[in-house]
Amino acid sequence: MLAHLPDLLPSDSLVNSTTQVRCFGHVLNIGGKAFISVFIEGVDQEDDNEGSNDKYDNEAGDPLSDLEDDQEDAVGNEAAEARDRDEEERREIELLTNDLEEVKNLTKKDLEVAASAFTKLKKLGHSFRYQEEPRRDLKKECMKNKIKARTPKRAVDTRWNTWSDVVDRAVEIRTPLTQVLSSAKYAQGRKEKTKLAELRPDDDEWDLIEEIKPVLEWFKRATLRISASSRPLLCEVIPLIDTLTDNLLELRKDWTKSPQTRAGAAKAIAVLNKYYSKTDDTIMYKMSMSTCFLVLFL
Repeated sequence: MLAHLPDLLPSDSLVNSTTQVRCFGHVLNIGGKAFISVFIEGVDQEDDNEGSNDKYDNEAGDPLSDLEDDQEDAVGNEAAEARDRDEEERREIELLTNDLEEVKNLTKKDLEVAASAFTKLKKLGHSFRYQEEPRRDLKKECMKNKIKARTPKRAVDTRWNTWSDVVDRAVEIRTPLTQVLSSAKYAQGRKEKTKLAELRPDDDEWDLIEEIKPVLEWFKRATLRISASSRPLLCEVIPLIDTLTDNLLELRKDWTKSPQTRAGAAKAIAVLNKYYSKTDDTIMYKMSMSTCFLVLFL
């Protein structure tokens, strides 16, 4: 069969829309980035490669590496390329989604709550990485609450999927983390420094963080499932994208959810639809989803 493919396919098959299929891993990546963009658009940016811990009070000893953090930051040319690619995708998402009703209906307060919550999560990941005393206190509180000792995860600006780990960890250690940040000693410090107590999310922010946790898990599971194989099959990938899109559509019209979450779902749907719709014209799509074709392998 392979020997006859050149005779069966058009001469421009390598660039023809009927034979090309967009990388689904990349489609999922942009879709996830579109969803999380609602929450991190106003997040304070920090240098992820920075080794200094002088932004925070209650410093002790040398910077400690987060032993659980398996995300190593890109450096040099790779970091620059990642930032350029991230900025290009961000502009693409904005052009595609800024006119969506759910996005236009977001109020200034909605955006401020989202930015505040995720700025705090990001700074907590940075500060606990480089401060020994809060890490010790958090470990004690985890033990008191019979929770495995953990520290906040760090987010990497150019890797949206690290936010899934950040949110998962924050929800997991919410109680001991809140107890540490409520300690009087972390409310003290020099005026120009960021006090750890100021990084404690309030109830509204926690509600938002917990609400989007399962959504980020949808994207993470889908991405891991596709990336688990070096050659994911269309007949496996397409139902996966369909399920993800259906879940996002339900979320978009669920008025019990926050406007930020519904706007994020709307943005993700717009991105998935843009690239996924191109698949309908491909020969590969029709073959992989054809009942007659599948019967041949039964």
